[in-house]
Amino acid sequence: MSYQIRAATRRDIPALKAFFLEAYGGSTIFQDEKFLLWYFGRESHRDEALSCAVAYAEGGAIAAHYGYLPQQLLLTDGSVLTLAWGVSAYTLPQHRGKGLGEKLLKHVLPGTDVFGVIGFTPETASFYEAMGFELFNKKRFKRFVFSLSKDILEITDRIAIAREKIAPLLANGLQRKASIETKTESVRYFDRSDFMKFALPAAGRIARIGRDRQYLQWRFFENPFLNYEMLGVIEDQRIKAYIVQRREQLRPTPYFATRVVDVNGDVEALKPAVAYSLRQSMNRNDAFLEFGAFGNAYDLLFEGLGFDLLQEDDAEILPQVSDPIEARPNHEYLGLFSATRKDVILSLSKDSVLFTRADSDRDRAARVPA
Repeated sequence: MSYQIRAATRRDIPALKAFFLEAYGGSTIFQDEKFLLWYFGRESHRDEALSCAVAYAEGGAIAAHYGYLPQQLLLTDGSVLTLAWGVSAYTLPQHRGKGLGEKLLKHVLPGTDVFGVIGFTPETASFYEAMGFELFNKKRFKRFVFSLSKDILEITDRIAIAREKIAPLLANGLQRKASIETKTESVRYFDRSDFMKFALPAAGRIARIGRDRQYLQWRFFENPFLNYEMLGVIEDQRIKAYIVQRREQLRPTPYFATRVVDVNGDVEALKPAVAYSLRQSMNRNDAFLEFGAFGNAYDLLFEGLGFDLLQEDDAEILPQVSDPIEARPNHEYLGLFSATRKDVILSLSKDSVLFTRADSDRDRAARVPA
């Protein structure tokens, strides 16, 4: 069988919806046209292009797909590279074994300085290694968790996690939450119009995705399916630091957790914002508050506030997905590739990068709203 591989356009939306329904099932958010245009159409306001490549099989149906999110990678020396995050790569089972994934990836690679992927199985890691990706010794995202309530015992019972794994987290959280100090004078919430009034934090000394206004508005304020809260610290008409968080129900339980999906700015300025978020989560009776990341830039901040660090396989003991909760393995690996700036990529380490749940598609709607 022959295949036509090309960039997708808005005219491919009906075929993409049919493909994703077959690939991901009847409840997938990828069947929603509004979501597809928001997700893959951010860079195509002036034309019909979407940020994905497709392989059409004979007969006119999509057999494989490789999507990406266009971003910018800010390096420690202040230089900027174009970066594309690979998302939602999938080949239908009847078309596997024909190299379509590799062909689609090679179709996308020439259009960007750096290509990145977050979240893949150990088996898929071998594919990316063979393609020349830097996998950072196959280290994975870590989670900082603050347990706030005994409700986490019932939550983890539902996903068959042994209570002895949870008990130390719960004991630490219950002991430490009474001593959380919050100085709220400098912490405030931002809505979209309020956010536009202030200069953004200066770039730090880590390599990470650029947080300009266009990105932040698209990712958080214009998200048609998820509601986020942004709060931070203002000083001299500048946002010195901010966090973005999302509260979600841990279905099918009646309990909630708050996930900090992004942080940015000066570590000292972030302390009152994170502490305020903790106090707020306690007042809302959340089961826990968490922050997940790849990189070490904010380790001392979260550890100093009493969060427990969960790394590698330990990150699985609290649910990473919420609708419904499940004991999902920690497959949050990171891979970066560059044909033209390989030296830059190889110079990076966990000490010099930071990627959060806001990057790639690690925090997005999964299902069509009820």
